[in-house]
Amino acid sequence: MVENPSDRKLLESMGMPPLPFVGTWIQQVALLEFFSCLEICYDSTLSVPVMFEFSLRAVENRALRRQLRQSQAAVECGDSFADALRKAKFIPRGMIADLRVQELCGKLELSFHGLAQELKKLIEAKLEPVKALAAGWIISFGIILPLLVVLPAFLQVDWLLAYLLLLLGYLWMGCLYMAVVNYHQRAVAVNCWWNGLRDSEELPP
Repeated sequence: MVENPSDRKLLESMGMPPLPFVGTWIQQVALLEFFSCLEICYDSTLSVPVMFEFSLRAVENRALRRQLRQSQAAVECGDSFADALRKAKFIPRGMIADLRVQELCGKLELSFHGLAQELKKLIEAKLEPVKALAAGWIISFGIILPLLVVLPAFLQVDWLLAYLLLLLGYLWMGCLYMAVVNYHQRAVAVNCWWNGLRDSEELPP
């Protein structure tokens, strides 16, 4: 997401959600890997330390995995799940507050499932621009190569170049439009959810 406050205000004034950037993207992917694995391990009735170890192995980013190692050590020392996750600074405080409530109610699996589902929606929304631009590349090659074979028989070289450039410009404008529209439609709600978790105050333990 956009981390520069001035850029964020500009996008919000245009009615657009912030576009994805790599730093936040990596954190969200790591959290999805972690909570998805926790959900599966919890259903397998593993002990919390073992469940935590298996879920850590699912996180590919080494820097974020090191932060979660501190949480694992806290769990092994007997801390609650929510208290242990406070050691990982990249986890939004709102997530920890949700985990604390569900842990007190004995329903941690609901929290794991809900967080994993929302993170999945968030990441899928951020893939929409990539899908649209990839479609642009595929269509470009699918159209241009046949036209390079067929059109020289009907058009002069100068007209052929102008025609192809016009076609490419129209195609890419359409792909960019679809990328923005699709991301806007799918990302508004989940971006609000993520920002709410990040900006919310954690409940006292």
